[in-house]
Amino acid sequence: MGRRGQRSARPFAGAVARWRAVPGGVDSHGRVVTKPRELENAQWVLAMCQRFGCLPSQLLAEDASFLRLLALEELAADPEV
Repeated sequence: MGRRGQRSARPFAGAVARWRAVPGGVDSHGRVVTKPRELENAQWVLAMCQRFGCLPSQLLAEDASFLRLLALEELAADPEV
């Protein structure tokens, strides 16, 4: 944990470094190197904050129905855009 109960990005640094080095490649165990889930979550939260002009704490404090609407919208989005 980081300061004041916040999680540190450090535990994910190795996984992010592997993904940046060989995205879509294969590791020594034969597994495809994919973008770490924690990075995807962080990017999504930050994109939504930018979209709505709020802080992550404000976004995450929203009612679950709002977050479900965003998830539904994401499912319908064109992956090519």
